[in-house]
Amino acid sequence: MNAKMRLFSVAWMLLVCSLGVAQTPTPLPGTPLSLTCWDFTYLPQMGAVDVITDWQYLDRACVVLENTTGGAIEISGIEAYFSQTENPLIGQLRIWEVLNEQFLPDLPAAAVQVSDIYALGADPVMGSPSIALVTFDLEGYLGGTVPMPVINPGKKFVVDIINLLDEGGSGLPGMKVTAEISEDDCPGFWVDRTNIFGNQSGSTLTWNFKEDIGDETNFYIGVKYYDNAVPRTPAMGTIGIIIVVLLISCAMICRRK
Repeated sequence: MNAKMRLFSVAWMLLVCSLGVAQTPTPLPGTPLSLTCWDFTYLPQMGAVDVITDWQYLDRACVVLENTTGGAIEISGIEAYFSQTENPLIGQLRIWEVLNEQFLPDLPAAAVQVSDIYALGADPVMGSPSIALVTFDLEGYLGGTVPMPVINPGKKFVVDIINLLDEGGSGLPGMKVTAEISEDDCPGFWVDRTNIFGNQSGSTLTWNFKEDIGDETNFYIGVKYYDNAVPRTPAMGTIGIIIVVLLISCAMICRRK
């Protein structure tokens, strides 16, 4: 095998491995645990919840969480409270691992995606309560054929919900993500500058912390997870993969010479 073929083989293996080891496909037994402020209920009686009205419909709502369990976790589901429930919900969900927190709120610059792109949806709620819980089952997605995302111990990660109903100026409204009142006692990872929104205008996506719209409350987004998961090989991101390929290429060239 000549040097070019070796280089191609190494680059291909690195790319495949970086995607393949990002998740583990084995569901764990037991009942998923919750990484939330409190237990979510289907139709909560929350008269004091603040609904974001500073700007039309959220294009992307994100919350930064942290795995403080001491071991790797497998995310099996997402919970979020929504308002405007007389409207449908059509969107996508992604999980990102934070690599360079200093680059937040620019999510692509600060994190690497460690999950599939999940399609999500919910029909309008009968009776149209002011606030309703919408849950997303990642463990059973497409019959359980999609691996659940793994978050390594001590790592921060981002739950990213994308609203497709307001995309491209369609004018079709969707449900709104609600917010909690700031006086509520929540875990330390629900603090200022851990809640992010994305505002899509044409082809331009602008990232901001939620405080930037004058509202210091947090998005009602929670996580269901299995603990004691098999740790995932740390994600390198595109730049990391390129650097590794270059280093191996240089080593091959030097050895050949």
